[in-house]
Amino acid sequence: MPTYHASLHKNHVYGKLIFTGRGCPYQCAYCAPSPGKHKVRLRSIPLVLSEIKLNLNNNSDLNYIINMDDTFTLNRERIEEFCKGMKEIRYDLFK
Repeated sequence: MPTYHASLHKNHVYGKLIFTGRGCPYQCAYCAPSPGKHKVRLRSIPLVLSEIKLNLNNNSDLNYIINMDDTFTLNRERIEEFCKGMKEIRYDLFK
């Protein structure tokens, strides 16, 4: 989990940017991060969802989340697991 409390940006609402994975298996000529790096490191969806829950609990002003993952749609089952988890989080927020 990121250590948001250790950030130098104390006046910023943390938790808006979520990384679900890093890297890309492709070498697209138009993409800046692709030169030679093929290793993809994916975070577990339960860990990503727990980070989102933590950020929602710690930041009452948080009203959106940005997924910063170039390969988020690489695996359909992973997306479905993420969406199911987000649906549950949203349901818990608006009970």
